[in-house]
Amino acid sequence: MNPRLLSIRARAMRAVTCLSLVVCFSGLTLAQAPVSVTITGPYSFKDTPVDPSYKITVSNISLNPAFNVSLSNTLSQNDGSYLVAAQSSQGSCDLGGLGITVLNCAIGNLDPGASVTVDVVSRLVSGTITLSSSASGVDFNGSFFAAGPAQRTTVHGNPPAGTPVVSIALSANPVPKDVVGGRTGTLNWTLQNSTGVRANKLVMAMVIDSRLRITSSVVTGSNSSDPVSCNAPVPSDSGTTVVTCNIEYLGGSTSGSGGVATVTQLQVTVNYTSTFVSSQTTMTTAGYLSFEGSDSSNPIAIGQVRVK
Repeated sequence: MNPRLLSIRARAMRAVTCLSLVVCFSGLTLAQAPVSVTITGPYSFKDTPVDPSYKITVSNISLNPAFNVSLSNTLSQNDGSYLVAAQSSQGSCDLGGLGITVLNCAIGNLDPGASVTVDVVSRLVSGTITLSSSASGVDFNGSFFAAGPAQRTTVHGNPPAGTPVVSIALSANPVPKDVVGGRTGTLNWTLQNSTGVRANKLVMAMVIDSRLRITSSVVTGSNSSDPVSCNAPVPSDSGTTVVTCNIEYLGGSTSGSGGVATVTQLQVTVNYTSTFVSSQTTMTTAGYLSFEGSDSSNPIAIGQVRVK
């Protein structure tokens, strides 16, 4: 192997070792961060409890690779709010749940110009919450770096002055409604903006009953070029139960009033296999929508699937 690459790898491993010991005084220097961290998410919700969803983007803005990149997501709250889940388009994240306010994601290496999206779903109970996201890693010279934190605050109640307010319909339809252990099925969500006001930077999170194993997800819209991407769990992985979709815009027009209309409706289908047999059990599937604005209608879709 190239001696320079060996040297870089050795310094990177030494930096990681130092981090695991919390303090290291030799051979480790704090470098200018080669990555940037950005967050998009909702400003406010009218009703609670609700699950705000956030999109965190970690980008390598340097001309060299970044190694051992990790992302730390911390929720500040005082009313019992917590982090439901975090899903990364590369690498893996800790599991969320009741009482958890910190979720770390191991992203791995990032090539120059590469970006990774991490979708974080939280539970807003009754008050203001703030999500803070920071990235760290080792640069091309073997030096430790830290970037951030980037922050997004979501409030319960009135949004900040000038915040766009949009009502968006979100409906769910499970097929079949009765599920026997081992049977396959689908969960269909339809998202529509008919207000004429464009909603930007949407994140939709679909929380699936943990007793279902997700096998795939499909997104269809009114336009084949819709800027939509969904982040579904790995098929057959029953440990992660959230499907997240990032949508650049929905409804309105491309250039304000009088412009060309953009997509106004999206459909998301999640295919699953029921892994259990039970009697008199009803499980709930819920979809939550967040966007860079204020939700005036608190769109929560609930479809019930009865297990025979």
